[in-house]
Amino acid sequence: YQRRVHGGNQIGDNGAKYIANKFQFIPNLQTLNLFFIRMGVDGAKCVADNIQYITNLQTLNIASNHITDDGIKYITDQFQLTPNIHTLILSHNAIGENGAKYIADQFQHIPKLQTLDLKYNIIVSEGAKYIADHFRYIPNLQILVLSGTLIEDNGAKYIADKFQYIPNLQTLDLFYNLIGDDGAKYIADQFQYIPNLQKLYLSRNRIGDDGAKSIADHFQYIPNLQILEIYTDYEIGRNGMKHIADKLHHITNLHTLTL
Repeated sequence: YQRRVHGGNQIGDNGAKYIANKFQFIPNLQTLNLFFIRMGVDGAKCVADNIQYITNLQTLNIASNHITDDGIKYITDQFQLTPNIHTLILSHNAIGENGAKYIADQFQHIPKLQTLDLKYNIIVSEGAKYIADHFRYIPNLQILVLSGTLIEDNGAKYIADKFQYIPNLQTLDLFYNLIGDDGAKYIADQFQYIPNLQKLYLSRNRIGDDGAKSIADHFQYIPNLQILEIYTDYEIGRNGMKHIADKLHHITNLHTLTL
């Protein structure tokens, strides 16, 4: 049995404060869902101020609020009190590259992290660099979601260059970014370090035939791949599709292919 606090109500900062101020009465809390409750910086600060009472926390979901960089700093500064966190969902929160830095700087306190979801924030390539530079503190990471975060080719390179520190990665979601052929090549060149990859989402980027070829040429290093999504609105043509088709024999576990 686990006590849970669920999200999805429009309770705002005041509601978040009322809940957080009673954390002392639920010390066994493991899952805290405060998503889409119109919580801002003030609510985030109150949650952070009371995290000391829920040190067994394993899953923190505060997605779809307006935490911003200031709010996320309040929360991440308390991660030293919650070393068992394995799932962190911070999507849709107007978090920028400074917020990404605040998060990454505290990875050392949550070494059991398995899922990191930052989708639809504005972390850009520099924020991605902060995250990647601290992968070494979260070697158990299995799911990395950075879709819709305005990452460009250099951001893709920053991430790929640190794959060696997250060898257990199973899901890489870079959907709807600004990654082109160069970024695709950077990622593919490092597939050898994430051999357990099962799901790869690269759609709605700027990947063309050359990028598709780079990905396909390295399928041999990710033989467990089950889902591949790489459709674009305008870039990949028949040559790119042929490159992918010619290498499908390396990923025989694939069950979902979206081109």
